[in-house]
Amino acid sequence: MLDWLFYNTFIPLMPIPLVLFGAWLLEAPANIVILLRDGQLCFYCTSISASAIRDLLSVQQLNALEANFFIAGMILCIILSTFAYGVTTLVSQSSEGTNLSSSKSKSSSTDTRLALTSVFVTVATTIIVLSTRKSFELL
Repeated sequence: MLDWLFYNTFIPLMPIPLVLFGAWLLEAPANIVILLRDGQLCFYCTSISASAIRDLLSVQQLNALEANFFIAGMILCIILSTFAYGVTTLVSQSSEGTNLSSSKSKSSSTDTRLALTSVFVTVATTIIVLSTRKSFELL
């Protein structure tokens, strides 16, 4: 399990602390909310879910009901992460160079919610994929 977490979670998510470290080295303003609000974590969610579905479908001896339950959970993760990414894209779109949010505090609040949503979807997806792989001995 630790091998899977290292190669499929820790290494793919390393850019987050590395960007923060680079900002610290350059004495540039670094804000974890700004880094997480753009929805890039959603690509991580989609890729590990799709990979787990592929691996699960390749198992010869499957309990169909149990497998369908886990596959449905991972498809839900893909849908949620795609939805979250779509929302972040809509929020970041601008007409005349400004966010869709009208005030600075509203924009900051929106950024925080988007960042927390990305983190929630990432944690939920990782737990579902990890539990699926563990249940079907795919680690």
